[in-house]
Amino acid sequence: YHRGGAVAHGIGTVGLDGREALALGTLLTAVLVAPVVEEVAFRAWFIGLASRAIPPMLAAVISSAAFAVSHGTTAPFTLATLFLAGMVFAALWLRYRSLLPCISAHAAYNACALALYAASGTVAG
Repeated sequence: YHRGGAVAHGIGTVGLDGREALALGTLLTAVLVAPVVEEVAFRAWFIGLASRAIPPMLAAVISSAAFAVSHGTTAPFTLATLFLAGMVFAALWLRYRSLLPCISAHAAYNACALALYAASGTVAG
């Protein structure tokens, strides 16, 4: 819960201001939550089901396109980058049939993207 500009944590109070709490929340969401949710949805579920009716590589292409579009951007370079990332994650899924490599690669990708945005000064702060 939130009290007086600090976020209360199970053991004590972590002194974070609003911007720091937002940055931490963004980091946790992008590096932990999103990779798990997206890899379950786009790789395990979508490719898993679609591969019953179409070739797995075609399922990977469709899944990667859906993954790119789901991020809500219309910028061609960003869409292409997300599509290619989705194809890498799909290749990991098809090769290992395990979400662990997919989630790990996705988390690393998101962490690098956040670091680049932060270094470029495009992140509020």
